[in-house]
Amino acid sequence: IARFDGKLDEAETGYRQAMQLLKSIGSRSAILPQLNLALVLLHRGEYEKARDQLEPGVAVLASRGQRGFLAWARACLLVCEAHAGHVEQWREQLEEVTSLLEETSMVDPDIAWAARLAGDLLSSAGHFGLARATYSLAIGQLTTLGNTAEASALTGVRDGLPG
Repeated sequence: IARFDGKLDEAETGYRQAMQLLKSIGSRSAILPQLNLALVLLHRGEYEKARDQLEPGVAVLASRGQRGFLAWARACLLVCEAHAGHVEQWREQLEEVTSLLEETSMVDPDIAWAARLAGDLLSSAGHFGLARATYSLAIGQLTTLGNTAEASALTGVRDGLPG
């Protein structure tokens, strides 16, 4: 709830405490606060710290076959790759995210948010074709979620990019 209210410090503290507690009792659920912590870090623009949470999370999710959550985590990694300017890694992530979303039909506002942020970062760096592809992912998520106004606005942003 704290994250949704914009209380990122409070959310971070809560997620770290939950991770510690769940790990101390050997729970497999510790991955969930870890992924949410990564989202808080992305909201703050702490992309490398977010990557430090996401990459091990991706490995855990893949090993457990949790493909929907894996799509979610890889969508968040798009932001990290976009920020770092890792175009080839971004392409690999987008291909994997797209495949996983098609397979699982996973839809989540965080996926839409992450894709939009990645698109914004790519657009700011002049990677307009990559930004268009990422915005399209966000638009698909928003549309499926029923957020047609935001999807329409983002379509305008995407279609207005140079090139």
